[in-house]
Amino acid sequence: MTAIKKAMMAAAGNAGGDPIYVEDVYNCQVWSGTGAELVITTGIDLSGEGGAVFIKKYSGNFARAGAVYDTARGANNDWAPNSTAGEVTQTQGLKSFSSTGFTLGTLNTVNESGSNYRFTATTFRNAPNFFHHETVTKSAATDATVDLSILTTVGAVLVKRIDATGQSTLYWHRSFDAGKLSVFNANGAQATNGDITVVGTTLTLVDAQIDDGDYVIYAWAHDTSDEGIIQCGLTTSSASADASTEYPADIPTPWEPQALLYKYADATDNYFYQDTAMGWGLTLNYRQYFVPTLTNSFGSGRGYPDPRGCYMTTSAGTTNVVYMSIRRPMKVPEAGTEIFSIDHYTGNATVGKEIGSLDYADMAWIRTYPAVTQTNTFQVFDRLRGDGERVRTGVTTAGSKNVNWLQFTSGPKLTIANDSETNPSGEVCRSYQFKRAPEFMDVVAYTGTGSAHTEAHGLTVAPELIIIKNRDAADAWAVYNSTVDETDYLVLNTTAAVVDDATFWNDTAPTSSVFTVGTNVAVNTSGEDFIAYLFATLAGVSKVGSYTADATLTTIDCGFAAGARFILIKRTDSTGDWYVYDSTRGIVAGNDPYLLVNSSAAEVTSTDYIDPDNSGFQLTAAGSSTINVNTGEYIFLAIA
Repeated sequence: MTAIKKAMMAAAGNAGGDPIYVEDVYNCQVWSGTGAELVITTGIDLSGEGGAVFIKKYSGNFARAGAVYDTARGANNDWAPNSTAGEVTQTQGLKSFSSTGFTLGTLNTVNESGSNYRFTATTFRNAPNFFHHETVTKSAATDATVDLSILTTVGAVLVKRIDATGQSTLYWHRSFDAGKLSVFNANGAQATNGDITVVGTTLTLVDAQIDDGDYVIYAWAHDTSDEGIIQCGLTTSSASADASTEYPADIPTPWEPQALLYKYADATDNYFYQDTAMGWGLTLNYRQYFVPTLTNSFGSGRGYPDPRGCYMTTSAGTTNVVYMSIRRPMKVPEAGTEIFSIDHYTGNATVGKEIGSLDYADMAWIRTYPAVTQTNTFQVFDRLRGDGERVRTGVTTAGSKNVNWLQFTSGPKLTIANDSETNPSGEVCRSYQFKRAPEFMDVVAYTGTGSAHTEAHGLTVAPELIIIKNRDAADAWAVYNSTVDETDYLVLNTTAAVVDDATFWNDTAPTSSVFTVGTNVAVNTSGEDFIAYLFATLAGVSKVGSYTADATLTTIDCGFAAGARFILIKRTDSTGDWYVYDSTRGIVAGNDPYLLVNSSAAEVTSTDYIDPDNSGFQLTAAGSSTINVNTGEYIFLAIA
């Protein structure tokens, strides 16, 4: 059984149950307020399965810390995380739950009109081994208990009184000291408090300790297995008083997280929340966070995710930190349209132009292709590095940054501003957008050590194509391909043939969990930062392959049903360009436009080197001097 199938069954919590992925039970979403009724599509079935939504405004005017809604209490009823007040009926707040998300009204707290008013919503769906919520009444002279056995192991619990003002909102965490709780609405340190207890999987609201009344309970699981999707734990960070320096505290999980909630256990300090939709990546000012219990607290500079957990930053001595970490998307795609899109657009030099059809894309390649005024090669951006972080495919230049180039965090779609390279007025641009997904594509960032070592990845299968760039120095792009062997490398920014050199991959093939880098400066300079893009063959979706050309019409069978939409081809046994074709510009029975990844040359539209084929694509005899040279050896990446 594959790791993904195990994860499906583990999350389902019952033999033979419908598979549940983290995508089915958790979502983080961002949007700009419209001031009009707004449908938020998360893909989460709240109306059928039940769940909760935590909404926070993180730019603009702040009147409340946020609003919490759930299906147990019903739409229109919210409570504020920074207050001891009970729930409030808001007819223009979250108006309804659906099988794919929820609908917002015009309430300023959740949907104030204005492009500068930005919101985020975190959705938790009831599911075994993940999350459960319900309402409970604490009556006089008796305990009230809640059965949380659906979670198997309880990780954290939030208890909020909803019928009256006065009772503090309480947070229990499995890593707090015995008998201690945190007052959530006051960002309190853990302290002795007998209002609630959690013993095994039973939550008790203790008589004569907690006020009588009506409460809503939110509870999260803790699952340390490789197949789990949530962990609630404790880490210890050692830091000096120098807040300008990063002090990483490792939070190990067997997977990369997409969201993290944490606080210093022993200090009256904020709860911090981060997720990849808002922007949680490598660059310091791209590590966005908010404090759920404060009205206007939103900032950057805390922590970043890693394929085997995450790092977080603290700045005050040795500190115990309790956390809740949630796994990144884990679903294996079934169609290329789920994880790859092509967008050809005409630039308008205006701020906020949306591009592409994918929601929350993880990587984008962009360039102008008539090259009327621009002569640059593809610009490569990714969500992990952050807004405006760019490397170019056809040059050795180190990475650079300009937030006007491209933004991942403005909403579900990627946006560009008034930049002359990604949004030049009147010029036609090409954008390829990719989503990270098991068995298809992954993005890994690492810091070189100068010594051969392994780096973890989340592809879940052995990568067949790895493309690496030093972000800090003018080093060449390094390319690994499984069909030319782990002893060899290629260079993305040149036409060079394959070269045998053990210093690139240490003559070690990648595995389903790690890839190896040698001592070459192009992949492993000590103290310098690198970005790696990993691809694999996924039946019906993508194909990393090779062929020996014969200069005649040849079908390249990729196992697709409706042909390839994207094709990247490189000759390996001799010099040759990196050719890229796509179906939007044309993969047809006639001339097929192409660009070169390694060159700033303008698009070529006068050749017919390839033809369409439902199984993949065809090489034509017309390409006998380029991509179909007799006896030539080639590699390719194709996406359906």
